[in-house]
Amino acid sequence: MLTLALPFTVPAQEYQVPVVERSKDRVKVDGKAYYAHVVTEKQTLFSICKAYDVSVDAIYEANENLNLRTEGLKTGQVLLIPVKAQAGAPEETAAPAETAEEAADEGGQDKRSLFPQLRDIFERVLGKTETYTLDVPDVINVAILLPFAANGKADEKSLDFYSGALMAARDLGNSGIKMNITALDVAAAAPGARLLEESDVIIGPISVEGIKSAAGRSGEGKYIISPLEPKVSQLVDSLSIVQTPTPSGIQDSELVKWAIEDMQYGDSLVLVTQAGVALTGDAKEIVDALRASGRRYRNLSYSITRGTQSQAGFVNASAKNGTTRFIVASESETFVNDVVRNVTLLSYRKNSVALYAPSRIRSYGMIESENLHKANTHVTAGYFVDYGDPKVKQFVLAYRSLFGGEPNSFAFHGYDTLHYFVGICHRFGRMWDMKLDEYTERGLQTDFRFIPDKGDGRENTAVRRIVYSPDYKITLE
Repeated sequence: MLTLALPFTVPAQEYQVPVVERSKDRVKVDGKAYYAHVVTEKQTLFSICKAYDVSVDAIYEANENLNLRTEGLKTGQVLLIPVKAQAGAPEETAAPAETAEEAADEGGQDKRSLFPQLRDIFERVLGKTETYTLDVPDVINVAILLPFAANGKADEKSLDFYSGALMAARDLGNSGIKMNITALDVAAAAPGARLLEESDVIIGPISVEGIKSAAGRSGEGKYIISPLEPKVSQLVDSLSIVQTPTPSGIQDSELVKWAIEDMQYGDSLVLVTQAGVALTGDAKEIVDALRASGRRYRNLSYSITRGTQSQAGFVNASAKNGTTRFIVASESETFVNDVVRNVTLLSYRKNSVALYAPSRIRSYGMIESENLHKANTHVTAGYFVDYGDPKVKQFVLAYRSLFGGEPNSFAFHGYDTLHYFVGICHRFGRMWDMKLDEYTERGLQTDFRFIPDKGDGRENTAVRRIVYSPDYKITLE
């Protein structure tokens, strides 16, 4: 078990008198009326008490879950401030819920959308969602459930993931977040109900069966975080699971969306498919997304047996003045390689081109990297490391120092996964799953963005856009 509680310091700044405006938003909790006050930069507990004419102890008692006595105020916190009853008057209660028209300001903007921190309060008053309680633990308990010794030997992927997670724990600890980490080898023993119940963040297991088993024993209100297996996506509609690998279908839809967003006057959009081959996997997802978009496009379909004769089809489909944006939809490495070759030849003819392809093109060994650049290839992917990023450079140097080797994809993903989920738990408390759509993060390799869904679980929808530009640079858009 690992406990981190490393302090950090803030440089001295010139003092400015904090300005505190009394909130007009009220909420009733356990029969008592409170103002809902959002803490802004430079505000102090003394200045807030003075503005609301209440004692420090009254704020402490109303916000015991925030541990104000030991941790102090934090910018962005929502404080409950007791509403003082007037002399001789009955205790004041929460104001009635506003209508949408009354909630709008003079410019027509709904003030309920101004403060994401207060959204749960408005929804509780309006009766739209289940109650959210800000319950931030003093120490966040993290369970990491991986097959560390699968089949009697060390599982390198699990060890690399765990090493990256420990790096994230170190950095979060340096920022003042306290946590306990329990690592369990699920290849030797299944996680017990007590461990699952006492953990605020549960990462793993990996396999579909392991995830299903853990979700079945985790209890009410507990979510299992699936860290690596894309196939777990099939379970999110029925189980309390958070899927971190972005599903390929979402990546494919984003690829089509990207190509359409890039279209300018005079450009041509061309879908390239392999003749005589049924559409499956990524190819089918891309074609379905393009058809659903309603965007006009040309369809270029040919057989790989045509060889060099296929170039005429690319020439005829090209835009006369603008850029020709080719979207390739095929599961065949040989065919995709031929499409890259043809688009590259167009670039040598001084045609303005751009090729849009799914992430698997990066793993095709027969495609030369130079041709990806000449074809101005655009790729959507769930994972990508920009080694020019200062944060990535810092991580790589620290990893080398601690572990004596180079971090791989699993180490980066371990860092990003623990950093995101401990971060959201620290901000929103044990009911962090209700705030997933409000908390986004750009990691070293993986981004996190969740949207509301009708199922019991949630899927990561963040996609990285990678460009192989003709100047031989690989950049994130």
